[in-house]
Amino acid sequence: MLSFLTDFLNSRTFTIRPGNHISTSRIQETGVPQGSVVGPLLFNLVLIGIGNCLHKKVNYSLYADDLTIFSRGRNISMLFKHLQQSINKLVLWYKHRGLNFSVAKTKAVIFTRKRIISLTPNLNLNDTPIPIENTVKFLGILFDTRLSWHPRIED
Repeated sequence: MLSFLTDFLNSRTFTIRPGNHISTSRIQETGVPQGSVVGPLLFNLVLIGIGNCLHKKVNYSLYADDLTIFSRGRNISMLFKHLQQSINKLVLWYKHRGLNFSVAKTKAVIFTRKRIISLTPNLNLNDTPIPIENTVKFLGILFDTRLSWHPRIED
């Protein structure tokens, strides 16, 4: 099995086809081939233990490479502190495995029934502020701060 996986992952090349042109062949240095049968299994093996990076009050949802972390409670400052601690540990954990996060795709949303949130602490990913949005899309579903159906109906 080890020989099969080594042969499967080593010396892989790829090309891209923008329009009618084909790029020169490049070596794939990281990752697993998309569309392969064993790709999802290998990726999941790399992510075993991801929950150990999180603060005990932070939960997560993982589908393929889409990771969402979340927490709940009444003290927003404490929630953000726990989330930031978890983000910091996740960044190191990912880096150790040769992975990284897309800062551009990272968003935060605060779900609440309150009309006004008096304190909105910052979250950072690699020293870049994570924008706090009114809506966020996760696995194709649009969620808003009030968890109403309006964004999903209008989308």
